[in-house]
Amino acid sequence: MVASRQQHYVRDMTATASPSAASSAPPPDFGARLRWWRAARRYSQLDLANEAEISSRHLSFLETG
Repeated sequence: MVASRQQHYVRDMTATASPSAASSAPPPDFGARLRWWRAARRYSQLDLANEAEISSRHLSFLETG
């Protein structure tokens, strides 16, 4: 179940954010794209980590490379 939820988040990251949240295109590298996607949807790192069933520390590592 965890893998399918993570795949859902990765797949959804390629979708366009709402126009009011962010107007620019996502950055090219994964960490920056993840941070852009999270910010565009107004998720905190803790909120997204809980939804993805990973630790907030791991999410931080993913975003910073």
